[in-house]
Amino acid sequence: MIGILVTVAIGGLIIYLAHIYVLKSQNYWKDKGVPYIAISLTEFITNILLSDVNVSHSLLKVYKALEGHRFGGFFQIITPFLMVRDPELIGDILIKNFGNFQDRFPPINEELDLMSGSLVCMTGERWRSLRYKLMPTFTSRKLKKMFPEMVTCSNAIMEHLSTLPHGEAVQINDITFKYIISVIGRVAFGLQIDYDNSKEQINNVIFDMSRRFLKPSLFQVLKFYLRTIYPRFTVALGLKLTGSDMNEFFRSLVTDTIKHRQAEDITRSRSNRNLRERNDFLQLLMNLRSDNGSSTKEVPSNTRSKEEVASNTRSKKEVASNNSREQESMTRSADIEERLDADDQSLINQMENIANNGKTIKDIELTDHIMTSNTFVFISTGSDTTATILNFALYELAANLRVQDKLIEEIDTIFSNQDFTYEAIRDMKYMDNVFSETLRKYPTAANIMRSCTENYQIPGTDVVLEKGALVVVPVFGIHMDPKYYPEPERFIPERFDNEIPKNAYLAFGLGPRLCIARNLALMEMKVFLARFLMEYSVKLSSKTKLPLKFLPRTMMFEV
Repeated sequence: MIGILVTVAIGGLIIYLAHIYVLKSQNYWKDKGVPYIAISLTEFITNILLSDVNVSHSLLKVYKALEGHRFGGFFQIITPFLMVRDPELIGDILIKNFGNFQDRFPPINEELDLMSGSLVCMTGERWRSLRYKLMPTFTSRKLKKMFPEMVTCSNAIMEHLSTLPHGEAVQINDITFKYIISVIGRVAFGLQIDYDNSKEQINNVIFDMSRRFLKPSLFQVLKFYLRTIYPRFTVALGLKLTGSDMNEFFRSLVTDTIKHRQAEDITRSRSNRNLRERNDFLQLLMNLRSDNGSSTKEVPSNTRSKEEVASNTRSKKEVASNNSREQESMTRSADIEERLDADDQSLINQMENIANNGKTIKDIELTDHIMTSNTFVFISTGSDTTATILNFALYELAANLRVQDKLIEEIDTIFSNQDFTYEAIRDMKYMDNVFSETLRKYPTAANIMRSCTENYQIPGTDVVLEKGALVVVPVFGIHMDPKYYPEPERFIPERFDNEIPKNAYLAFGLGPRLCIARNLALMEMKVFLARFLMEYSVKLSSKTKLPLKFLPRTMMFEV
């Protein structure tokens, strides 16, 4: 009995001391004179880890609590974060002074984690080198070559829908997932998918793997927060974002495909047969590796660039942004420019906006690990998230019949006079607005996280963020702020007919780390929606549960 009491007493003392330690740690922002929201250890556990509320909605509460301030602090247990609420300051951090906030957070285990070689997770010079190398991979020229594959997949889905009983309710997410997975299979690996035979099996495995990554278990969520709070500790322990089976599956898939293609190309070359041009993502990586393995390229620091505002499809307005360390003159790398058309110039501009102090950037070697890592991210983030946005778009169209009718009218008008082409889809203005509004209400990444890589003084203040400080840009908070979007809960695509406040639309990020594959994802969705609404309309089923309930404990928006 005494032993039990002693154990309870010691446990209680540990909890009390931990509570005191947490409270003392939260003097960080107070000492800097920064407004902040304090949160106890108990509140963190009950309101975030064990809550059924989506993380983005939890951080929305922080955003609202800091109303009236350009920025403010909050904590995850003992780890301080600065939330930036002011769009002008957001632009200063993500564009003008990008060099101070180049790296994403939290870090990952570079030796063990499957994602460590991806553009998403790389930091510093390695990220800059890989980004520069991958720029030509997602140009409009490459996208146009992938367009027929999307059309083929959309036609297959329409044929599949035609076999279903007329007038019955359809689980639309099954349809969108099948479409996106078939597109990803083709544009990532060149896989030809037939919904009625076993060829779909490998895509189902890919889909299951990506869903496990994007919809983590409670244990995975705990690992994520542990990485956020004690990043060095988790790296030392070898904790990974992805499981060993997932790592092995994708490594084998990529390396086996590479070996098979290399052998196939050698055989065809010896037999003097024409090599079939492949336009999938893995082949583009293989081409980059074989074309340019060890050269160096000058990336000039003395440039002035235009930074593309992430808005929706194709060309939204570009906003000029001057880096304080850059001058007027600019030069461009001719070999890169030759591979890009005018529509893709913004990709070059993004990299030129990074001050590099006149240093050269060596071409990073595209190892099997880097190719596997980027292919995995391409598949995992490109499948479930893209299908989810399609689901939300269809939901909003079903809930807002006026919008649906207007979009159908645009589709009917355009395709009554021309074929179903890349240019026709690209130039659909109201379709653009529909997806812009969908991504405003349901951003795929509800927050942008950055690590301060150099000391940074917040403009107009005496507050200095030291190297290693963590910054959060509340995408969802900005998108749902009536100051920038009147009646933010309403679905109003027409709001994008007018100019959106600068740096207040962040669906794909902002600055040089803007999502590199955004145009591919948007084109996939536009092709599906156009083909679908050419033959069908959509309405809410009596089985639809309202209001929508979002996934708890994650950054993802999905019902």
